[in-house]
Amino acid sequence: MEECCPDGSRDASEIVRYFDECVERYGKRQKEGLPEESRTILEALNVQGVAGKSLLENWVWCWGPYVLRLGVSKAQGVDLSPEMVASARDMASRMGYSAKSTFEVGDGAEVGRA
Repeated sequence: MEECCPDGSRDASEIVRYFDECVERYGKRQKEGLPEESRTILEALNVQGVAGKSLLENWVWCWGPYVLRLGVSKAQGVDLSPEMVASARDMASRMGYSAKSTFEVGDGAEVGRA
């Protein structure tokens, strides 16, 4: 698995730029199907029984729409990357889950803080 910001930077703008640039590559992988590690995690979630529960995801692109297939009642995603959020919204729409999902640009570390 690739490392975000290989130079060690934790600057939010660098992280956003990195993941904005990854959208095309992730889209190609999606067409090939989920990677094995993602399928394994989804299988584990299914075994745990996620039907009827809500999902909050900090990395929106890959989980929300797929977990909705397992019966999750609502998926909410937050990501620093506008491109990742747009991709997640598009994927949810194509999978028929727009009404059960929301994806927003923001800092997942700040979700729920008021």
